[in-house]
Formats: sequence, structure tokens, C-alpha cells
Amino acid sequence: MKRPAAYLLLVAVTLLSACRKEPARESVSVRIPVQLETLPTKAGGASVADRLLVGVYRKDAAGKLTFLPDRSHPSMQEALTVQEGQASCQLSLTTGENYLLVFWAQNHANQDYLPDFEAGTLTMAGEALANDNTREAFYGTCETGPVSGSSFSFPGIILKRPFAQINVVAAEEDLQLAGRAGISLSRSAMYLEHVPDVLHLTSGAVSGDARIGFSASGAPAGLIASNYILAGEERLLDVEVAVYAKKGDVEQQPSIFRIPNVKVRRNYKTTLTGNVFSSGISFEIRLDYGFDTPGFTGEIPTPQDPDQPDQPDDPDQPDPPDTPDNPDQPELPSATGIVTTRPATGISTTEALLHASFYNVTGSIADMGFYWGTSPNVLTLAEYVDPSPEKEGSFSAVLSSLEPGTTYYYQAFVTEYDAALGRYVDRLGEVRSFTTRQPAPLTSPGYLSCFEMPDVNAMLSGTSVSGTKADRDDHWFRYGTTNSQRQLVTHTYTLSGKQVRNYTVLYDGVRYAPVWTAHAMHRSMWPNNNVGRNDSWTEDPGITLTQQTGLANANSVGFSRGHLVASNYRQSSAAQNKQTFYYSNQAPQWQNSFNDGTWSALEAAVAEHAPSGRDTLYVVTGVLYEGAAKTLPSKEGLNVPIPSHFYKCLMMCFFNGSGQMTSARGCAYIFTNEAHIGTPYSSGITSIDAVEQRAGFDFFARVPQAIQNAAERTSSPLW
Repeated sequence: MKRPAAYLLLVAVTLLSACRKEPARESVSVRIPVQLETLPTKAGGASVADRLLVGVYRKDAAGKLTFLPDRSHPSMQEALTVQEGQASCQLSLTTGENYLLVFWAQNHANQDYLPDFEAGTLTMAGEALANDNTREAFYGTCETGPVSGSSFSFPGIILKRPFAQINVVAAEEDLQLAGRAGISLSRSAMYLEHVPDVLHLTSGAVSGDARIGFSASGAPAGLIASNYILAGEERLLDVEVAVYAKKGDVEQQPSIFRIPNVKVRRNYKTTLTGNVFSSGISFEIRLDYGFDTPGFTGEIPTPQDPDQPDQPDDPDQPDPPDTPDNPDQPELPSATGIVTTRPATGISTTEALLHASFYNVTGSIADMGFYWGTSPNVLTLAEYVDPSPEKEGSFSAVLSSLEPGTTYYYQAFVTEYDAALGRYVDRLGEVRSFTTRQPAPLTSPGYLSCFEMPDVNAMLSGTSVSGTKADRDDHWFRYGTTNSQRQLVTHTYTLSGKQVRNYTVLYDGVRYAPVWTAHAMHRSMWPNNNVGRNDSWTEDPGITLTQQTGLANANSVGFSRGHLVASNYRQSSAAQNKQTFYYSNQAPQWQNSFNDGTWSALEAAVAEHAPSGRDTLYVVTGVLYEGAAKTLPSKEGLNVPIPSHFYKCLMMCFFNGSGQMTSARGCAYIFTNEAHIGTPYSSGITSIDAVEQRAGFDFFARVPQAIQNAAERTSSPLW
């Protein structure tokens, strides 16, 4: 049978096509510059990541990925070097192929990450050191597209951290209180629940629901625990922090803080700031882009987890009850105690009686009582009662030495043995609250709540007296203090038919001088009418303690009366200016090149920059007595101590149209009490925090805490 010619032609074409060769594919060497993200790091400065791992995956037309180990750098032994945040990656690729490249940079000493490029995952260890800079790492991917010839080039890529950073920080005032009490951080532990612990290398997604723990011994001032965790776009975590404080060399019982629903996000830092050494406010939580919290340097031994069986026995904890070794013993029971927190009774200004009940306890009871504090999430204190031998009952405890007008939170607990777990556990009741009663109100106006006033609540004895000196149009209000040799007095005067506060002074009857004065500056409220210097030095009518009228032979010894509230600050009326010439408003100050020089220039600058409109400048001026005390006789023959330093703290506060404070800027100046020849007042600038630490007072205590903290830590001039 003859075949058609068309059929024969088709066969010939097919055979010819079959004899043709596929286009030749060749290997080309491709250089890819890699750079690490330059956002501020947890360590500060340059990154500590010094090794780069690379995974090469071939991607077929269907999108399937095949790992190519012979073209990758998948282990630390084969890693490329990173220097000053940069690396050069040279890869052998085949033309016509499409690749997915995965990059991971970390420190060579880090063992917390387990990359498995073949499986396409990286797993994070469940336990690590807190405040450890080597945990930093960077990640990124890129797709090449079809590789095309020897001239193929690929742009550099920037790797970013696939992490959230989480920091626990002690509040500034908490650190100050701890420092005064001789308390410091011994060690800490931070545990995070619901943390993703797997990074999917080819997609960048994270997964997992792990418990991650970070432990540390010691840390920079204020930093309790900090580190990186894997994160995606956004997730809520539960945070638990254990703080082991020490007084001297003795470690105290830990304070446990539990903060639920803390938001984290990739490449963001979450900072929790609160009181960790003392009871107080709940944690302030902030979420900010970038990482810039200082890290810890030095060796950090990892403390044992107190829940692990190899932890040394606690001498205060009873031994677990004996259990039989019979293998036929039925399954041991879990703890099932039910605890109920009852309402408090007997609430006064300083005390309250707490109540609780419990039943259905199956194990022996080790402890019982109440956890309590001033935040529902930070119950750091405990009041124990004698453990009950019974399996049900009730108990009560008295809390005393409480602050008046304060809300407290409390939670009953019973610590029973859980045979199934082989350890003691807390059975908790619900959290309840009560508010202590307010003390009887003072009869004087509330001048002590002005923004610049230091925190004087602990000093007050609860009594106050007011008076008027008619010939001077002086209205004064004296507050009793717990120190019989110190009195707190506020002076007011009448301006345009209105009683106006002038200033407040804390006077010391032992040193015959003010400790500090506090007042405000505003061009409208305290206008400058140029009334001049009154120079009518006289005793403060509001103070009953001994006052010195000036040094004997002051000119010969070089000292003069140094104002704390300057005369040129108070130029509204003669009555207002006269109050600046009370003996309670002066201390011996070196005259030449200080009182009439550097200090005078600072006073003039403050007066010149008094604001108008919505904003107000608040001023605290005081003296220090540091080092060996020098005394000189007064005109009355009193031995008057000479201050070693004069200081002035300034805070410019800004308000919106509703009268709400929106921000503040602060700084302070401090000088030795001696000649400062040719010295500008700017040379004495420092922070308010620095002066507070030396003076022992919390200035500007009524300014909202977050605004106050930011303004008090800086030493930048206000003008």
C-alpha cells in the first residue's frame, strides 16, 4: 500500500526535529551583595551578626521548590563572612533556571537557632539568655527569575530581622526608691506564652505556640529582661516576669508579674515599663518601630528554673507527701482545691481585713494567704496565714500601713500538693479590690498639688495652719511635717482682687535656710510690672522655727544673702516682691563671680524666658550640703552651715486648648558655692534626674508620669 506524500513529509520533519539538540545550558557565577538592615540594634552600633548562611532552591514551572545543597552554604562550617553589616555571596547558577535564594545571618557563637534548609524551616530554642546580643539575626529571600547568560547580574538585597524585641524595664521612680533602700537586681527570668518558634525559610511565615524563657543575672540599670522572638505581622503574648532583688548580698524572694495580651510585631520593639521592686502602677506598654534598647555585656550565668526537679530544696517548703511505689497504684489525683476571694471589711485610711474560703482540697496544704498590690496584674506582695490541716474552711488577714485614698487589689491563694504533677501548686481565687478611706481634708488650699511641687505626701503630718499679715498683704499656709525641724509654707498675695500663689518653701530649722523653693513663671499670671527690689529683709511670718538674719561680717567672709526665688521673678506688685525678701528665702551664697555673676545670669535668663499663652515654666531652686560642713556665725550668733551647691531645676510644660498637658521639656543647673570667674551659666547644665538623686526629692511629682520621665532624663537647654 502506498503512503501519501504528505505523510512521508511529516515523518521526515519529525525525524529532523528529533536530531536537533536542546539549547546548551551553562553554569554562570553570580555575585549578590548582601547588606544587613541598618536600624538601631539592641546592642547599639554595628550588628554582631558575622556569618551568612545561604539556601539555594530550584523553582520549576509549577512552583515546586527543590533544595540544592551543593550550591548552598547551609551550615556554620560553610557560612560566608559578614563584615560591618555586609557580605558578598557568589553562587553558581544554571542559565534558563529560576531560583529562590534564602539568606540567614547570625553571630557565630549563637546556638539558639536551628536552621534546616532541606526541610525549609528554622527552629528557635525554648530557653535562652536574656539581654544577649548574640541572639540578633537577619533574614531575607529573593527570586532570581530565569538566569540568562554569563552577563546575568542580580541587585543587592537588604536582610531584616524576622523578630519582635520585647523589653521589661523598671520605672525611673521605682529605681530611685530601690536605690535608696539599698535594693538592686540579682537575677531575673522572663517567660512568654504563645510564641511562634518556627520560621518557614522559603515563605517568611512563622508558626508554633511555644513557651519561651529568658534568664539573666544582673543587667544595666533599669533593664530587667530583653531579647528577640520570632514574629509575624502581629500577635498577642502572655508575659511572666520573675524578679529576684537583693539587699546587700542577700537575695530576696522573687516578685512575679503576669501581663496578659501583650502585642508584638515583626521589626517592632515592645517595652513594658513598671514598678518591679515595689508595689505600684500597672505596666505601661509601648510598641515602637525599630530596636534601640541597650543590651547587656558580660557573662550571664543562667539560673535554674525553680520548677525543675534539680533545683535545691527550699527549706521553707515542706517535703512532698510520701507516695507508695506499688505499680498497681491508681493514677494519682490532681490538685482540685476551690478558692474564693471574699469582700474586704474594716476598711480605714490605713488598714483593711481580707477574707477567703476554700474547699475540695485533695493534697496537703503548704501555704495560704493573699497576694496583693496596687495593680490587678501586678500582685507582688503576699500576706500569709497559718496553713490549715483541713480540706475546707475560711481564713482572713489584716493589711496595715496602707496609703489613704488608694485602691488595692488582692487575690486569695491556697498552695496544695498536686500528686499528679509531683509538686505544690497555687489554687487561686478571683482578684478583688478595695479603696482605703480618704483622710479628713486639710483646711488650706491645695497648693501642694501644683505641677512643680516635689512629692511631699510622706512628709506631711496631716495638720495645717493659715494666717495673714495685714500690713504686707501676705496670706500664708503652713503645713506640719513629720520632721519637727522642717516646715512647709506657701505664700500668696492679692493682685487685682484675686488671691495668687507666690511660691512654696521647705524651710530647715537646723540649717537656718530653705531646702528648696517651688514656683511657676508666666508673663500673664505673674506679670512683670517693674516694681523694683524691696530689700526689706524680714522674718517669714509663716515659719515658727528659728531664722537667721544674715551672716556676721558677711562682707569680710565673702558671702551674701542668696535668693532662691529671685527678686526679678516677682515684679507684679510690691507685696509680691516683699515676700522674696523673707529670711526663709535666702541661704549664704558666695558673692563675687557667683551671686553677682553666673547665678545672676541664670536668674535673668529664666525671667527673660517666662512664657505666655497656654504654656508655663515651672521652677524648683534648692541647696545641697555635701562633704565636710563649713559653718559661719550669723548676726544672732547661730552657727550657720554653708551650702556646698546651689541648683535650679526647670520644666517647660505645654498645654492644649482644653488645659491638658501634652508634653514637657526639662533641664537643671547646679554649681558649687564658690567663685565662677568668667563661667557661663550653661556650664552647669545637667538633668533633673541627676539633681533629684543628690537632693533626695522627687521634683515635679504632679506632672503626668510619662511626660515627667521624658523631661527629667535630658540635659538639653530649654533655650
